[in-house]
Amino acid sequence: MRLSRIAMIFQSASFCTISLAALFSRHPQENDKVFFCDVEVEQELYSSIQREKINDRGTIRTLNGEFDRLVADTGDQRVVQFNDIDNGGYEYFRLPTLMHNRYVGNDLAMTEYILIIDRQGRACSMMMKKSATPFEDRYRSATRRCYNLCEVGTKNPPRWRQI
Repeated sequence: MRLSRIAMIFQSASFCTISLAALFSRHPQENDKVFFCDVEVEQELYSSIQREKINDRGTIRTLNGEFDRLVADTGDQRVVQFNDIDNGGYEYFRLPTLMHNRYVGNDLAMTEYILIIDRQGRACSMMMKKSATPFEDRYRSATRRCYNLCEVGTKNPPRWRQI
């Protein structure tokens, strides 16, 4: 009886915690950070180009939900976030100069890059928002969207570590 109560307590405790499935790396020096998306984005680039802070509460709620979902993806075995005990309080910034469009079949595909900054002002992850809009077929469904996290690493030499 005692053993089953302990098991129930542990099961209840695990229900209240978030299980992080993706891989993480400790924060390196800021100037060593690299995000491997469809393009390689080094610190020199993302710190010097225009960024637009996302302030809309609905958009922030959506991004928080997508970020949580992507981090919990057990199928993704890439290192997708610089992380330590003081992460959280995320702010999201669009990087409009990196955005690009192209035609894929009958769709216009657009990729936006979103830099994720933690409460200490450190870049910790980057998200790609990919949208596909029907171009010539107005009877098809509306725009389809998906979000992906970029792989994170360092330059010279690349260092990957799981916490």
